[in-house]
Amino acid sequence: MAVDLPTPWTKRNREEQPHRDRLEEGAAGLDSIDLLALSQDLRIIPIPEDGDDLETTAQKMEDLAKVAQGGNSLALSTGLKLAPPQPQNPEEIVMAEMTPQERTMYNAWKRSREPDRSSRDLLDPQLPRTFDWDANVAPAPTGARSHKKFAERAAAMDLVWGHEGATPEHAAWLTFHRPNLLPLVNVIAKVIRRTKHMKDHGPQSRGLSDMEAAELETIRQIVTVAERNRCRELERIRTMTRTIAESVTVIKSHKQYLKTETSE
Repeated sequence: MAVDLPTPWTKRNREEQPHRDRLEEGAAGLDSIDLLALSQDLRIIPIPEDGDDLETTAQKMEDLAKVAQGGNSLALSTGLKLAPPQPQNPEEIVMAEMTPQERTMYNAWKRSREPDRSSRDLLDPQLPRTFDWDANVAPAPTGARSHKKFAERAAAMDLVWGHEGATPEHAAWLTFHRPNLLPLVNVIAKVIRRTKHMKDHGPQSRGLSDMEAAELETIRQIVTVAERNRCRELERIRTMTRTIAESVTVIKSHKQYLKTETSE
């Protein structure tokens, strides 16, 4: 009876499989940084890249398909190169975009909230002290976008003053009567908005673990690039085929012309 000899792929796959299984069994409960460390222990398989020719793309896709057929993680096998970027702290993102004045006010406000009273900037004239929630109200804009902006400012005001229930009317009063506090209120509103966006649109919002999100994004990008390469190369082949056919027609016409000339 014929015996199938192991190919280099099957031999390597058998050697790596126990290690892959152990890694992937624990991967589901790890965060993105842990997953990156795990991926470095695996043999990294090349991914399709824009500009790869048809043969290169086909070879890479064949190798990746074998990973998928073996029930292994494409994200880990490709070194998490196509996984979603590491989520940043929304506060850090906003702070990187702040002006010097905004950063100074924001840092002073944060220090003023620390339990250690000796670290508070109580003498900073830019920091808010108290707010009369009953008296400090003004008509708020009624346009949808303006109303949303003033509602976001109101939410930030609640944080600034440790209050609950600020309204767009309070934000309107602040805007027109205490404009010196707007830089602080606006950057806090940005932090709130960025935090909500990351919560609503991050992997967790879809009920996905970091590993599942990495796997789906890896698959999406692999397929997208491979299809783009395939379409480009097929169009190139069609163009060359058309050029060959047109050239053959011209050459045959020349041959027919020569036959006609010699027969006269």
